[in-house]
Amino acid sequence: MEQWVKTKVWRMKSTALFVSDIYLTLLFVLKGTMTAKIGTEMEIVQEGQLLIINRHKLCNCFSTEGSIVQVIEIDVEKASRVYPEMNDMIFQAASLRKEDHSDAFTSDRDRIFLSDCLNLIVEENPESPLSVQGDFILSLLCLEYTIFNNRQGQYQFMSQEKKERLLQILNYIQEHLQDRLTLHQTAKQAKITPQHLSTLFKEIFLQSFTDVIMKMRLERAETLLFKSNLSITEIIMECGFSDRKYFYRCFHEAFGCTPLVWRKRWKPAKRYAEELSREAVEVLLPEFRKKFGLFEKPMDSMIYRKVKQLKKMRQKGLDLRKLIVTVDLSETLLSEQDTIQPLMLFGYDQLLRFVVLYELELRIRLPLSFLKETEQAKQCHAVTIESFVTQSLLRFGHTPLTRWRAELLVRNEAEIQEAEKIREHLLGQGITDVSVLF
Repeated sequence: MEQWVKTKVWRMKSTALFVSDIYLTLLFVLKGTMTAKIGTEMEIVQEGQLLIINRHKLCNCFSTEGSIVQVIEIDVEKASRVYPEMNDMIFQAASLRKEDHSDAFTSDRDRIFLSDCLNLIVEENPESPLSVQGDFILSLLCLEYTIFNNRQGQYQFMSQEKKERLLQILNYIQEHLQDRLTLHQTAKQAKITPQHLSTLFKEIFLQSFTDVIMKMRLERAETLLFKSNLSITEIIMECGFSDRKYFYRCFHEAFGCTPLVWRKRWKPAKRYAEELSREAVEVLLPEFRKKFGLFEKPMDSMIYRKVKQLKKMRQKGLDLRKLIVTVDLSETLLSEQDTIQPLMLFGYDQLLRFVVLYELELRIRLPLSFLKETEQAKQCHAVTIESFVTQSLLRFGHTPLTRWRAELLVRNEAEIQEAEKIREHLLGQGITDVSVLF
Protein backbone atom coordinates (compact mmCIF):
# COMPACT_ATOMS: atom_id res chain seq x y z
CA MET A 1 0.00 0.00 0.00
CA GLU A 2 1.43 3.36 -1.07
CA GLN A 3 2.17 5.45 2.02
CA TRP A 4 1.42 9.18 2.23
CA VAL A 5 4.47 9.59 4.47
CA LYS A 6 7.41 7.41 3.44
CA THR A 7 11.08 7.26 4.33
CA LYS A 8 14.47 5.93 3.30
CA VAL A 9 18.03 6.43 4.53
CA TRP A 10 20.87 7.52 2.28
CA ARG A 11 24.60 7.69 2.55
CA MET A 12 25.39 10.87 0.64
CA LYS A 13 28.60 10.47 -1.31
CA SER A 14 28.87 14.01 -2.60
CA THR A 15 25.94 15.94 -4.05
CA ALA A 16 22.18 15.55 -4.09
CA LEU A 17 19.52 17.79 -5.62
CA PHE A 18 16.00 17.73 -4.17
CA VAL A 19 12.99 19.29 -5.89
CA SER A 20 9.36 18.19 -6.03
CA ASP A 21 5.95 19.63 -6.80
CA ILE A 22 4.33 16.71 -4.97
CA TYR A 23 6.37 16.04 -1.84
CA LEU A 24 7.27 18.04 1.22
CA THR A 25 10.72 16.68 2.11
CA LEU A 26 12.38 16.32 5.53
CA LEU A 27 16.12 15.65 5.78
CA PHE A 28 17.29 14.34 9.19
CA VAL A 29 21.10 14.16 9.39
CA LEU A 30 21.98 11.07 11.43
CA LYS A 31 25.73 11.11 10.92
CA GLY A 32 28.18 13.69 9.57
CA THR A 33 27.51 17.20 8.30
CA MET A 34 25.55 18.35 5.29
CA THR A 35 25.54 21.73 3.57
CA ALA A 36 22.19 22.66 2.04
CA LYS A 37 21.28 25.57 -0.18
CA ILE A 38 17.53 26.24 -0.47
CA GLY A 39 17.06 29.01 -2.98
CA THR A 40 19.14 31.92 -1.73
CA GLU A 41 19.55 30.53 1.82
CA MET A 42 22.53 28.45 2.96
CA GLU A 43 22.24 26.01 5.89
CA ILE A 44 24.94 23.91 7.60
CA VAL A 45 23.01 20.91 8.94
CA GLN A 46 24.85 19.06 11.71
CA GLU A 47 24.27 15.61 13.19
CA GLY A 48 20.90 15.45 14.93
CA GLN A 49 19.43 18.37 12.97
CA LEU A 50 16.54 18.31 10.55
CA LEU A 51 15.86 20.40 7.46
CA ILE A 52 12.41 20.99 5.91
CA ILE A 53 12.17 21.53 2.13
CA ASN A 54 8.86 23.00 1.01
CA ARG A 55 7.22 21.88 -2.22
CA HIS A 56 8.36 23.62 -5.42
CA LYS A 57 11.69 24.53 -3.76
CA LEU A 58 15.09 23.56 -5.13
CA CYS A 59 17.54 22.31 -2.50
CA ASN A 60 21.18 21.56 -3.34
CA CYS A 61 22.81 19.32 -0.71
CA PHE A 62 26.56 18.72 -0.39
CA SER A 63 28.48 16.25 1.72
CA THR A 64 32.09 15.21 1.24
CA GLU A 65 32.25 12.85 4.23
CA GLY A 66 29.55 10.31 3.37
CA SER A 67 26.85 11.69 5.67
CA ILE A 68 23.97 9.38 6.63
CA VAL A 69 20.66 11.21 6.07
CA GLN A 70 17.08 10.07 6.66
CA VAL A 71 14.82 11.34 3.86
CA ILE A 72 11.08 11.62 4.59
CA GLU A 73 8.72 12.41 1.70
CA ILE A 74 5.18 13.60 2.41
CA ASP A 75 2.63 13.52 -0.40
CA VAL A 76 0.94 16.83 0.40
CA GLU A 77 -2.15 16.36 -1.77
CA LYS A 78 -2.97 12.98 -0.22
CA ALA A 79 -2.07 14.06 3.33
CA SER A 80 -4.43 17.02 2.96
CA ARG A 81 -7.37 14.59 3.03
CA VAL A 82 -6.83 14.38 6.79
CA TYR A 83 -4.72 17.52 7.24
CA PRO A 84 -6.43 19.98 4.84
CA GLU A 85 -4.23 22.87 5.98
CA MET A 86 -1.19 21.09 4.48
CA ASN A 87 -2.07 22.58 1.09
CA ASP A 88 -1.69 26.12 2.45
CA MET A 89 1.14 25.56 4.92
CA ILE A 90 4.57 27.10 4.47
CA PHE A 91 6.99 25.29 6.75
CA GLN A 92 10.03 26.73 8.47
CA ALA A 93 12.90 25.94 6.13
CA ALA A 94 15.69 26.68 8.62
CA SER A 95 17.24 23.56 10.13
CA LEU A 96 15.52 22.34 13.27
CA ARG A 97 17.94 22.80 16.14
CA LYS A 98 17.65 22.56 19.86
CA GLU A 99 16.19 25.07 22.20
CA ASP A 100 14.06 26.27 19.35
CA HIS A 101 16.83 26.52 16.93
CA SER A 102 20.16 27.02 18.64
CA ASP A 103 22.62 24.24 19.44
CA ALA A 104 21.09 21.62 21.74
CA PHE A 105 17.62 20.11 22.09
CA THR A 106 16.10 21.16 25.38
CA SER A 107 12.52 21.11 24.10
CA ASP A 108 10.58 17.85 24.36
CA ARG A 109 8.54 18.84 21.33
CA ASP A 110 11.64 18.66 19.09
CA ARG A 111 12.87 15.43 20.68
CA ILE A 112 9.48 13.76 20.25
CA PHE A 113 9.20 14.95 16.66
CA LEU A 114 12.65 13.61 15.77
CA SER A 115 11.89 10.37 17.64
CA ASP A 116 8.81 9.91 15.46
CA CYS A 117 10.90 10.51 12.35
CA LEU A 118 13.38 7.83 13.39
CA ASN A 119 10.64 5.38 14.45
CA LEU A 120 9.06 5.69 10.99
CA ILE A 121 12.05 3.71 9.62
CA VAL A 122 11.12 0.53 11.52
CA GLU A 123 7.33 0.81 11.51
CA GLU A 124 5.84 -2.51 10.50
CA ASN A 125 3.61 -2.80 7.40
CA PRO A 126 0.88 -0.25 8.17
CA GLU A 127 -2.71 -1.21 7.32
CA SER A 128 -3.67 2.22 6.02
CA PRO A 129 -1.95 4.75 3.70
CA LEU A 130 -1.37 7.00 6.73
CA SER A 131 0.60 5.05 9.33
CA VAL A 132 0.65 5.82 13.06
CA GLN A 133 4.12 7.37 12.92
CA GLY A 134 3.20 9.22 9.73
CA ASP A 135 0.12 10.61 11.51
CA PHE A 136 2.32 11.78 14.41
CA ILE A 137 4.71 13.53 12.03
CA LEU A 138 1.95 15.36 10.15
CA SER A 139 0.23 16.48 13.34
CA LEU A 140 3.41 17.86 14.88
CA LEU A 141 4.45 19.54 11.62
CA CYS A 142 1.16 21.43 11.47
CA LEU A 143 1.20 22.24 15.19
CA GLU A 144 4.78 23.40 15.42
CA TYR A 145 6.86 24.07 12.37
CA THR A 146 5.08 26.51 10.08
CA ILE A 147 5.48 30.23 9.48
CA PHE A 148 1.96 30.63 10.88
CA ASN A 149 3.09 29.80 14.40
CA ASN A 150 3.77 32.61 16.85
CA ARG A 151 7.54 32.56 17.34
CA GLN A 152 7.11 33.73 20.92
CA GLY A 153 5.07 30.82 22.23
CA GLN A 154 4.05 27.22 21.68
CA TYR A 155 0.76 26.53 19.93
CA GLN A 156 -0.02 30.21 19.35
CA PHE A 157 -1.32 30.21 15.81
CA MET A 158 -1.88 33.07 13.44
CA SER A 159 -5.57 33.93 13.17
CA GLN A 160 -7.41 32.48 10.18
CA GLU A 161 -8.10 35.97 8.85
CA LYS A 162 -4.44 36.95 9.05
CA LYS A 163 -3.33 33.67 7.48
CA GLU A 164 -5.76 34.03 4.56
CA ARG A 165 -4.63 37.61 3.99
CA LEU A 166 -0.97 36.57 3.94
CA LEU A 167 -1.66 33.73 1.49
CA GLN A 168 -3.65 36.11 -0.71
CA ILE A 169 -0.72 38.55 -0.76
CA LEU A 170 1.82 35.81 -1.55
CA ASN A 171 -0.38 34.45 -4.36
CA TYR A 172 -0.75 37.95 -5.80
CA ILE A 173 3.03 38.45 -5.74
CA GLN A 174 3.67 35.08 -7.40
CA GLU A 175 1.20 35.92 -10.17
CA HIS A 176 2.77 39.34 -10.77
CA LEU A 177 6.49 38.68 -10.25
CA GLN A 178 7.15 39.62 -13.86
CA ASP A 179 5.57 43.05 -13.21
CA ARG A 180 6.88 46.03 -11.27
CA LEU A 181 5.74 45.36 -7.70
CA THR A 182 5.73 48.07 -5.03
CA LEU A 183 4.83 48.05 -1.36
CA HIS A 184 2.01 50.59 -1.90
CA GLN A 185 0.56 48.74 -4.88
CA THR A 186 0.55 45.36 -3.09
CA ALA A 187 -0.88 46.88 0.10
CA LYS A 188 -3.69 48.47 -1.92
CA GLN A 189 -4.49 45.11 -3.50
CA ALA A 190 -4.63 43.50 -0.02
CA LYS A 191 -6.73 46.42 1.34
CA ILE A 192 -4.28 47.21 4.12
CA THR A 193 -1.88 50.09 4.73
CA PRO A 194 1.71 49.94 3.42
CA GLN A 195 2.96 50.15 7.02
CA HIS A 196 0.80 47.17 8.00
CA LEU A 197 2.13 45.12 5.06
CA SER A 198 5.73 46.05 5.86
CA THR A 199 5.25 45.05 9.51
CA LEU A 200 3.59 41.76 8.50
CA PHE A 201 6.51 40.73 6.27
CA LYS A 202 9.10 41.59 8.93
CA GLU A 203 7.10 39.64 11.53
CA ILE A 204 6.65 36.51 9.41
CA PHE A 205 9.73 36.44 7.16
CA LEU A 206 12.12 38.54 9.26
CA GLN A 207 12.86 40.49 6.07
CA SER A 208 11.65 43.67 4.39
CA PHE A 209 9.05 43.59 1.62
CA THR A 210 11.72 44.46 -0.98
CA ASP A 211 14.06 41.68 0.21
CA VAL A 212 11.27 39.08 0.09
CA ILE A 213 10.34 40.10 -3.48
CA MET A 214 13.99 39.84 -4.56
CA LYS A 215 14.31 36.42 -2.95
CA MET A 216 11.15 35.16 -4.70
CA ARG A 217 12.37 36.47 -8.09
CA LEU A 218 15.77 34.82 -7.77
CA GLU A 219 14.24 31.53 -6.67
CA ARG A 220 11.88 31.60 -9.63
CA ALA A 221 14.87 32.23 -11.90
CA GLU A 222 16.65 29.23 -10.39
CA THR A 223 13.58 27.02 -10.87
CA LEU A 224 13.17 28.10 -14.51
CA LEU A 225 16.86 27.40 -15.19
CA PHE A 226 16.35 23.87 -13.89
CA LYS A 227 12.88 22.98 -15.18
CA SER A 228 12.58 24.91 -18.46
CA ASN A 229 14.52 25.50 -21.64
CA LEU A 230 13.83 29.23 -21.65
CA SER A 231 16.72 31.47 -22.65
CA ILE A 232 18.40 33.66 -20.02
CA THR A 233 16.75 36.73 -21.58
CA GLU A 234 13.29 35.11 -21.32
CA ILE A 235 13.95 34.15 -17.69
CA ILE A 236 15.02 37.71 -16.86
CA MET A 237 11.72 39.03 -18.24
CA GLU A 238 9.66 36.27 -16.59
CA CYS A 239 11.13 37.12 -13.17
CA GLY A 240 10.51 40.86 -13.39
CA PHE A 241 14.07 42.14 -13.85
CA SER A 242 14.27 45.16 -16.13
CA ASP A 243 18.09 45.36 -16.19
CA ARG A 244 20.20 42.43 -17.42
CA LYS A 245 23.38 43.51 -15.58
CA TYR A 246 21.47 43.96 -12.33
CA PHE A 247 19.99 40.47 -12.68
CA TYR A 248 23.43 38.93 -13.27
CA ARG A 249 24.89 40.73 -10.27
CA CYS A 250 22.02 39.69 -7.94
CA PHE A 251 22.10 36.09 -9.22
CA HIS A 252 25.86 35.80 -8.71
CA GLU A 253 25.59 37.19 -5.17
CA ALA A 254 22.87 34.65 -4.31
CA PHE A 255 24.20 31.53 -6.07
CA GLY A 256 27.92 32.16 -6.53
CA CYS A 257 27.94 31.78 -10.32
CA THR A 258 26.32 33.06 -13.50
CA PRO A 259 22.90 31.70 -14.60
CA LEU A 260 24.48 29.83 -17.52
CA VAL A 261 27.07 28.14 -15.30
CA TRP A 262 24.31 27.20 -12.82
CA ARG A 263 22.25 25.57 -15.58
CA LYS A 264 25.21 23.60 -16.95
CA ARG A 265 26.14 22.44 -13.44
CA TRP A 266 22.72 21.42 -12.09
CA LYS A 267 20.33 20.65 -14.95
CA PRO A 268 22.10 17.38 -15.85
CA ALA A 269 23.25 16.71 -12.26
CA LYS A 270 22.87 13.21 -10.88
CA ARG A 271 22.17 12.36 -7.26
CA TYR A 272 25.28 10.81 -5.74
CA ALA A 273 23.75 8.90 -2.87
CA GLU A 274 23.50 5.26 -1.86
CA GLU A 275 20.28 3.99 -0.25
CA LEU A 276 20.93 1.89 2.85
CA SER A 277 18.90 -1.25 3.47
CA ARG A 278 16.49 -1.37 6.39
CA GLU A 279 18.61 -4.07 8.03
CA ALA A 280 21.72 -1.88 7.86
CA VAL A 281 19.86 1.07 9.37
CA GLU A 282 18.24 -0.93 12.19
CA VAL A 283 21.69 -1.85 13.50
CA LEU A 284 22.52 1.87 13.78
CA LEU A 285 19.25 3.03 15.41
CA PRO A 286 20.26 2.38 19.07
CA GLU A 287 23.41 4.47 18.50
CA PHE A 288 21.41 7.34 16.97
CA ARG A 289 18.78 7.30 19.73
CA LYS A 290 21.44 7.37 22.45
CA LYS A 291 23.46 10.10 20.72
CA PHE A 292 20.48 12.44 20.20
CA GLY A 293 18.49 11.53 23.34
CA LEU A 294 15.52 10.23 21.35
CA PHE A 295 12.74 7.82 22.33
CA GLU A 296 12.01 4.35 21.03
CA LYS A 297 8.45 4.24 22.39
CA PRO A 298 5.73 6.17 20.58
CA MET A 299 3.94 9.13 22.05
CA ASP A 300 1.02 8.21 24.28
CA SER A 301 -1.71 9.83 26.36
CA MET A 302 -5.24 9.08 27.55
CA ILE A 303 -6.68 11.40 24.90
CA TYR A 304 -4.74 9.74 22.10
CA ARG A 305 -5.88 6.30 23.28
CA LYS A 306 -9.45 7.54 22.91
CA VAL A 307 -8.64 8.57 19.32
CA LYS A 308 -7.27 5.10 18.55
CA GLN A 309 -10.43 3.47 19.94
CA LEU A 310 -12.63 5.71 17.79
CA LYS A 311 -10.60 4.87 14.67
CA LYS A 312 -10.85 1.13 15.36
CA MET A 313 -14.61 1.37 15.85
CA ARG A 314 -15.01 3.22 12.57
CA GLN A 315 -12.84 0.68 10.74
CA LYS A 316 -15.22 -2.03 12.00
CA GLY A 317 -18.07 -0.19 10.33
CA LEU A 318 -19.79 1.16 13.45
CA ASP A 319 -22.01 4.22 12.92
CA LEU A 320 -20.51 6.92 15.16
CA ARG A 321 -22.77 9.78 14.06
CA LYS A 322 -24.99 9.53 17.14
CA LEU A 323 -22.00 9.20 19.46
CA ILE A 324 -21.13 12.07 21.79
CA VAL A 325 -17.36 12.17 22.24
CA THR A 326 -16.54 13.28 25.77
CA VAL A 327 -13.26 14.99 26.68
CA ASP A 328 -12.34 15.58 30.30
CA LEU A 329 -9.57 18.17 30.40
CA SER A 330 -7.91 16.27 33.24
CA GLU A 331 -7.37 13.36 30.84
CA THR A 332 -3.94 14.64 29.94
CA LEU A 333 -2.76 12.39 32.78
CA LEU A 334 -0.63 9.49 31.61
CA SER A 335 -1.89 6.07 32.60
CA GLU A 336 1.56 4.47 32.56
CA GLN A 337 4.79 5.73 34.07
CA ASP A 338 7.07 4.43 31.33
CA THR A 339 5.39 6.18 28.42
CA ILE A 340 6.58 9.46 26.97
CA GLN A 341 5.12 12.71 28.22
CA PRO A 342 2.81 13.89 25.41
CA LEU A 343 2.90 17.31 23.86
CA MET A 344 0.34 19.68 25.26
CA LEU A 345 -2.16 19.68 22.42
CA PHE A 346 -1.15 16.62 20.43
CA GLY A 347 -3.91 14.32 21.69
CA TYR A 348 -6.46 17.10 21.35
CA ASP A 349 -5.29 17.87 17.82
CA GLN A 350 -5.82 14.25 16.79
CA LEU A 351 -9.22 14.06 18.49
CA LEU A 352 -10.44 17.34 17.01
CA ARG A 353 -9.47 16.26 13.51
CA PHE A 354 -11.45 13.04 13.92
CA VAL A 355 -14.49 14.85 15.36
CA VAL A 356 -14.45 17.50 12.61
CA LEU A 357 -13.79 15.02 9.77
CA TYR A 358 -16.74 12.78 10.70
CA GLU A 359 -19.02 15.56 12.05
CA LEU A 360 -19.37 14.07 15.53
CA GLU A 361 -20.66 15.82 18.63
CA LEU A 362 -18.06 16.76 21.23
CA ARG A 363 -18.65 17.29 24.94
CA ILE A 364 -15.90 19.07 26.89
CA ARG A 365 -15.87 18.54 30.67
CA LEU A 366 -13.93 21.03 32.74
CA PRO A 367 -13.48 20.41 36.48
CA LEU A 368 -12.64 23.88 37.79
CA SER A 369 -10.92 22.36 40.80
CA PHE A 370 -8.42 20.66 38.51
CA LEU A 371 -7.31 23.92 36.94
CA LYS A 372 -6.82 25.48 40.36
CA GLU A 373 -4.21 22.89 41.21
CA THR A 374 -1.51 24.69 39.25
CA GLU A 375 1.30 22.29 40.07
CA GLN A 376 -0.81 19.28 39.17
CA ALA A 377 -1.94 20.97 35.97
CA LYS A 378 1.66 21.79 35.08
CA GLN A 379 2.79 18.20 35.69
CA CYS A 380 -0.08 16.84 33.61
CA HIS A 381 0.29 19.36 30.78
CA ALA A 382 -3.32 20.43 31.31
CA VAL A 383 -4.90 22.65 28.69
CA THR A 384 -7.28 25.46 29.63
CA ILE A 385 -10.66 25.41 27.97
CA GLU A 386 -9.97 28.86 26.51
CA SER A 387 -6.81 27.51 24.85
CA PHE A 388 -8.70 24.44 23.66
CA VAL A 389 -11.43 26.54 22.03
CA THR A 390 -9.11 29.23 20.65
CA GLN A 391 -6.79 26.77 18.90
CA SER A 392 -9.78 24.92 17.45
CA LEU A 393 -11.20 28.15 16.09
CA LEU A 394 -7.91 29.12 14.47
CA ARG A 395 -7.35 25.78 12.80
CA PHE A 396 -10.84 24.44 12.08
CA GLY A 397 -13.11 27.51 11.92
CA HIS A 398 -16.37 28.25 13.74
CA THR A 399 -18.59 25.61 12.13
CA PRO A 400 -17.67 22.60 14.37
CA LEU A 401 -18.36 24.62 17.54
CA THR A 402 -22.10 24.49 16.88
CA ARG A 403 -21.91 20.72 17.51
CA TRP A 404 -20.00 21.05 20.75
CA ARG A 405 -21.16 21.03 24.35
CA ALA A 406 -19.27 22.22 27.40
CA GLU A 407 -19.82 21.12 31.00
CA LEU A 408 -18.21 23.10 33.80
CA LEU A 409 -17.95 21.03 36.97
CA VAL A 410 -18.03 23.08 40.22
CA ARG A 411 -17.89 22.31 43.95
CA ASN A 412 -18.62 25.61 45.70
CA GLU A 413 -20.02 29.13 45.33
CA ALA A 414 -16.71 30.66 44.25
CA GLU A 415 -16.33 28.12 41.46
CA ILE A 416 -19.91 28.75 40.34
CA GLN A 417 -19.13 32.44 39.89
CA GLU A 418 -15.94 31.64 38.00
CA ALA A 419 -17.79 29.09 35.84
CA GLU A 420 -20.36 31.74 34.86
CA LYS A 421 -17.56 33.94 33.52
CA ILE A 422 -16.14 31.05 31.50
CA ARG A 423 -19.65 30.20 30.28
CA GLU A 424 -20.15 33.73 28.93
CA HIS A 425 -16.77 33.55 27.20
CA LEU A 426 -17.61 30.23 25.50
CA LEU A 427 -21.01 31.47 24.37
CA GLY A 428 -19.25 34.43 22.80
CA GLN A 429 -16.86 32.06 20.99
CA GLY A 430 -19.71 30.10 19.41
CA ILE A 431 -20.34 27.13 21.73
CA THR A 432 -24.06 27.50 22.34
CA ASP A 433 -24.59 24.56 24.72
CA VAL A 434 -22.75 25.33 27.98
CA SER A 435 -23.83 23.87 31.34
CA VAL A 436 -22.61 24.45 34.88
CA LEU A 437 -22.84 21.22 36.92
CA PHE A 438 -22.66 21.04 40.72
